[in-house]
Amino acid sequence: MSLSISAIKSKSEIEKALSLVARIFSTHTSISETNFRKNKKLEWSGFDFFKDDDIIVAKDSDIIIGVIRLVYRIVHIKGQPYKTAGFADVCISEEYREKGISKKLMKYAINKANFNCDIGLLFARKHVDYYYTKFGFWGLSTYNKGIIRNTLYNDTTASFKNVKSNDLRYCNYFYEKSYLFLSGFMERTPKYWKYILEKCYQLNFNFNVIFKNNELCGYFIYKKNIIYEIAFSSLINIKDILASFELDADIQIEADPEHVVFTQLQLFDFTIHHRHCIFGGHMLKILKKQDHLNFQDTHDFLKINNTTLNFNTLNQF
Repeated sequence: MSLSISAIKSKSEIEKALSLVARIFSTHTSISETNFRKNKKLEWSGFDFFKDDDIIVAKDSDIIIGVIRLVYRIVHIKGQPYKTAGFADVCISEEYREKGISKKLMKYAINKANFNCDIGLLFARKHVDYYYTKFGFWGLSTYNKGIIRNTLYNDTTASFKNVKSNDLRYCNYFYEKSYLFLSGFMERTPKYWKYILEKCYQLNFNFNVIFKNNELCGYFIYKKNIIYEIAFSSLINIKDILASFELDADIQIEADPEHVVFTQLQLFDFTIHHRHCIFGGHMLKILKKQDHLNFQDTHDFLKINNTTLNFNTLNQF
């Protein structure tokens, strides 16, 4: 085997790497390999904030056998912004596994991220639990969700419309107002909002803006009875949102317990679920350190011992 690891070098290599990622990851979803590849191509080449040279590949001669894509974001934890390198689409071709290639690929990507980022972040699949702890990544998210049964509200003076592209700047205003001081908040550019709009279309998510007295007052993104993101002004109450769902439906809201929506739910009968897994899931690593920090040192560095971290579906990569 003639192994080399480098940033991607050509459009043809992008296509080969994309095919490898689609082949491996589509087997863990209900999406066909063709559709998975189409969706993934949007992330890789549909928006110019994703750079080709942030795709790192392992090759055996001219054959691409492994991939990592770096995604750069600004993440806020306890009000502190951190330059963040997201590690996405990490995979090795089946016939090349158990040969130490993934370790070399991860080391290369970490060294590249060290140049200009403070933390690394990845969203690990369950079947690779314990793997990323070898590289100093630790599960720090608590996967919060609230569940409420709407038994009372089926009427509202608010109205709901499908979002339009010229609504997105208002959505960003409400997003920052509702999420900025929650740990796990990610900054969004106008281009990223357009990406979210396309991502919602791909995932069959509903993206509705909220109006009251002809004024745009917020938005929420949902599928069936699961609300993935929600933000609104003081003119809106959660009762207005609940009224848009069927009576007696169990509505799930994925949000930090400090989100304003849970403050309004205090008068309701609702349940908040937490799940914490230090060896998998949403994992963080402190960069620019000579050695990998352990779980407690990572906690202490970020000062999050009494803080929950949440990375919602629309911010994952």
